[in-house]
Amino acid sequence: MEGSLGVAAIHRCIQSGSWEGLLGDTEMAELTAAESGPASSTSDSIALLYATQILACILADELSRGKFAFKRCPELSRSHPQVDAAHRLLAALWKDNFDDFWEVMGTCEWDGSVKPLVDEVERVVRSRLTAAIAAAYESISVADVARLLGIPLPSVQALATAQGWVVGTDGWIEPVSACGAPVPEEALFLNDKVHELTHYVAFLEQHRWG
Repeated sequence: MEGSLGVAAIHRCIQSGSWEGLLGDTEMAELTAAESGPASSTSDSIALLYATQILACILADELSRGKFAFKRCPELSRSHPQVDAAHRLLAALWKDNFDDFWEVMGTCEWDGSVKPLVDEVERVVRSRLTAAIAAAYESISVADVARLLGIPLPSVQALATAQGWVVGTDGWIEPVSACGAPVPEEALFLNDKVHELTHYVAFLEQHRWG
């Protein structure tokens, strides 16, 4: 990305891990680029700007905003690997398709200019889903936790222990704090998604036994 002080600020935010205000900065940089005309930026820099903005929308839980950002993205930039991957992440979350989300997250070769942001998106989304599982389920299988959170089966035990969840010997987990602590406030992120999450796990169980 090139061409404006706003884009330079975006670079600094990403590399330093300063996420507050990042989404607004990308939108201001988009306006600046539009006002300056196509000669002010390369096609690659424009594509990376939109990829960054879509990822920032995911980080801020502004999925609708991300959809509009993609619609504003120039047609030629939509096929750029970074824009395409960021949009696929957004679409997967919009559809509650967590399998697709983690597949894209793990298989895309992310540009170094956005990789720290991608890593933060991965961390935050996994944290939000972890809180949502605690809010939605009294019990859930280890296999389903692994699929929902995009982690290997052997890693579920450590995650569950860190969350204070009760891990049974039968492959099931009670995702509640062992000391009865309340569900973290972050679980509110997916309050409207609890039913969809329930249906998703039900589908996994039906598919496994069907």
